[in-house]
Amino acid sequence: MKSATFVLGIVVGILGLIPTGASAALPEGKVAVVRVSAVNGLAHVTPTREDRFEIFSYDGTEYRVDRKVLPSLDGVETLLLIDRKTDEVGREGAVRHYTQEVRTFGTTSFQVPDLKGKVLSYQVAMIGGNLRLLGDGDQIRATGGDTGPFQIWRVESIDLVDRDAVVLR
Repeated sequence: MKSATFVLGIVVGILGLIPTGASAALPEGKVAVVRVSAVNGLAHVTPTREDRFEIFSYDGTEYRVDRKVLPSLDGVETLLLIDRKTDEVGREGAVRHYTQEVRTFGTTSFQVPDLKGKVLSYQVAMIGGNLRLLGDGDQIRATGGDTGPFQIWRVESIDLVDRDAVVLR
């Protein structure tokens, strides 16, 4: 009986050391903003021309998003901002397109099907009071050949911001 009580005391003591702040719920009035760089490139190709299309920006305090792609933040818990580079070869040579995408999710869990043949799953969570992005992480896919295609999916940052810090322009 004494040893069972002793073991129970140790288990309770260890459980007391584990942080109790693990939760996927975000604080009220906040939005998780996940920034990603995505590349759909061609190896050993030097672009002869580049073009850019911008729909969001970040100045260090506010995220500014084009109202045409995000009319409202109602119901949005997670905002995924993607900076994408895409290489394309045509008659006039190689062109690199710089585009941006905005995706919204009403939960802290989301999936992205951007890599060919693979769906990436993520969850934004508050763990011990710290914001974390759990899931598949960064990805690189490449095929062989001198100018073989490759894909990169890299999570650049995750921020927890006030809804007021996302400005719709």
